[in-house]
Amino acid sequence: MKLRNDLDRDGRKDQIILLEKDDPQSIKGNADAGEGVTANFNPRRLLVLLNKGKSFQEILRRDDLIPSASDERAPCMGDPLNSGGISSDRGRLSIHFNWWFSCGSYETSDQIWEFRYEKQRFKLIRYEHAFFSRFDGQSTKHQFDLLNHRKTTTSEKLTGDPSKPLVKRIPFKVNQEFYLDEMALDCTRPEQGQRSAWCEVLR
Repeated sequence: MKLRNDLDRDGRKDQIILLEKDDPQSIKGNADAGEGVTANFNPRRLLVLLNKGKSFQEILRRDDLIPSASDERAPCMGDPLNSGGISSDRGRLSIHFNWWFSCGSYETSDQIWEFRYEKQRFKLIRYEHAFFSRFDGQSTKHQFDLLNHRKTTTSEKLTGDPSKPLVKRIPFKVNQEFYLDEMALDCTRPEQGQRSAWCEVLR
């Protein structure tokens, strides 16, 4: 995957590239998910290159940020990028993971991080975490606006007998800044230490 967008507002198209290793040994059968289903454990790399006119400058390279299409800990989990993905607009970079399971769970969730390019780095300016239950249709969405210091929580029932959204907004002050080059997006791995410190703040 390759995106072109002017991240640093200099009039030139920069590049955001997502690479996936092509190793047949990392594609295995996945009987837990169904007959004939395979699991792809090939790692992914995220690159960001700034267009300097005659050349490109690499400002971000992460091999431990974007999860593989499959996860050994959750055989029934779909590729988090299938209904999510990476996008860029107006000098911003967004990463969207959709967590969906074909067995073992009625809940799906979405995580969206929005970063703004500042001085050779990508600063987190917005985070959204949404949950939806396929069992009762209940949905809860938490949005953290780090620019305007506001947290918005929206709760509603989306299926069956839908309900009106219940919206709650509260002031939210963060005394720490988070940058993509030093963040770990997976909050379920405690061994990541300070890389996942944002998980405790934005919840």
